Amino acid sequence: MAWYSPEQYARLLKVADDREQIRDTYQNWLRGAEKAFRNLPVKPTVVHIKVEELVIWCRAHSRPVDSAARAEYAGVMGETQTGNSRDRGQPPETTWPP
Repeated sequence: MAWYSPEQYARLLKVADDREQIRDTYQNWLRGAEKAFRNLPVKPTVVHIKVEELVIWCRAHSRPVDSAARAEYAGVMGETQTGNSRDRGQPPETTWPP
């Protein structure tokens, strides 16, 4: 699950190609992210996103900086963090708060 610091979220708002589809403030995003995290049946690996690295990854893969690319990037980075691949099952549970 992609996770942002307030500074990184501010940067995301400046570079996102789907800006009109994401929450307008960090606090609004945080409330939604916390709710989503608590309601998931299996807790995902939380990936702290560095937006500049996300942008580099999107460019390298000819992708816009949009929700699909952010989700894929978080998944790839989550696998790297945990050493899991998608065919090995669920990542370990992450404690709250991330």
